[in-house]
Amino acid sequence: QGSGRCARCGGHMITDFDAENKVLRIKPGSKLTAVTSPELEKLLKDRLFEARKLIVDMSDTEYVSSAGLRVLLWAHKIMLDKDGMVIVGVNEVVREILDITGFSDIFNIE
Repeated sequence: QGSGRCARCGGHMITDFDAENKVLRIKPGSKLTAVTSPELEKLLKDRLFEARKLIVDMSDTEYVSSAGLRVLLWAHKIMLDKDGMVIVGVNEVVREILDITGFSDIFNIE
């Protein structure tokens, strides 16, 4: 489990790993952009190998750019060979971004 202050993303990048069930839960800050996406990508590169399932909690995320979508797609592809990736807590603005770009047809959004 970890939490790190991310001034550029307007909040904390929170992670939690359930070792028993091998579930990695991440909660990006308020913005997932070209500036903040590298931090998420590094975190995922460090932690995805041990996870069977990835939960991305976007309840604090207000905006996702194409760079953020690229990182999410990369993680999604890795998790296809495992138990998958689920995105939860999506607000209307982020949902519209996912719908317009077609990513809502690719990602499992709950």
